Amino acid sequence: MRRLILENEITPFYKRVLKLLNKKLGEGEDASVVWDLLTKELSIDDTDSKIEILHLYTNHYDELGNYDNLTDVDLEGVSDTSSYNDEQIALSLFLAIPPILIESEYSHHGLNSYKDLTSDEIYAIGDDDEVSNAMENYFDGYVDEVGGIENMDRYTIDDFIELDDYGVQQYAEESADNRIDDMSEEDVISDAGYDSREEYEDKLSTLEERIDELNNLLEEKEGELDERVDDDEDFFGTEEYEELKEEINDLEIELSDKQTIYEELGDELRELFDTARQELYDTIVSDIISEIDNDGVDYFVNSLGISFSEAVDYYCTFDESGLEKYLAENEDRGNTLSGYDGNENEIEYNGITYYIYRTD
Repeated sequence: MRRLILENEITPFYKRVLKLLNKKLGEGEDASVVWDLLTKELSIDDTDSKIEILHLYTNHYDELGNYDNLTDVDLEGVSDTSSYNDEQIALSLFLAIPPILIESEYSHHGLNSYKDLTSDEIYAIGDDDEVSNAMENYFDGYVDEVGGIENMDRYTIDDFIELDDYGVQQYAEESADNRIDDMSEEDVISDAGYDSREEYEDKLSTLEERIDELNNLLEEKEGELDERVDDDEDFFGTEEYEELKEEINDLEIELSDKQTIYEELGDELRELFDTARQELYDTIVSDIISEIDNDGVDYFVNSLGISFSEAVDYYCTFDESGLEKYLAENEDRGNTLSGYDGNENEIEYNGITYYIYRTD
């Protein structure tokens, strides 16, 4: 046990003061009340004297005010710390005052706090685990306390904001629909990279002419072949016969190819707008998502003119608990827990390091 050593001597002055306290106070008064009276009303400046008078009044109170029989032996317990817990003793060592002059105060984010009766200063104290818990308590609900993420530094919170894939996809799709709905069919077809309807119709007209031409040529060649065979039995199988057959075959192949192209172009023309719209839609959606991925939440702030917090609410996920845990683990403990000077002080007692914060 550690003892705080004082000069143990009861003087007549002590006895007079004790009797005066009897008149002004009753039994069981808080040490703070006694100390305040000794300091302010009786104007006793000597701290050691006040400590000893406080000890005598607290531990040897006499209802009748009979203190003449007190002896120096009655001061022996003035420096005994056995009735105080370790953190009270640690704080008294830090403040260099006896623990009797430390009065328990309110809880400070889970830390016990005490008033120094000699100065009215208030200190919170705890070991490392208790301080860590106090930091967590301090930042629990912190975002709401500061009025929302609008009032926090972006560099602090950006790591805890993620784009919501579903929300981004919905926004991109709605934006693409709205953009295309405001376009004419021709613009949709053109922006999708397709020829215009007029160009398609020109191509079809050209193909029709070529198909008609091929049909006429084929009819002529087939008629010529039939006529030559009818007129000359020996014509069949001759070189000229084979050349005429080959011409007919080439015409049939070209005709078939042109008819296929004509049918495909006709199908494309009939489905042109729907195809162009879908392809343009897919392109716009992809482009918007790429822009959002590149700009992050700021895309919505800049494009839609909404606030940062609204953009986060609508299009992102915010890991608020993760942010609060990060702040509790990384913010300066002195600045956070010491509302008076922002300092973290420490003292070791009985093998434990205690951290001390002045709060008032």
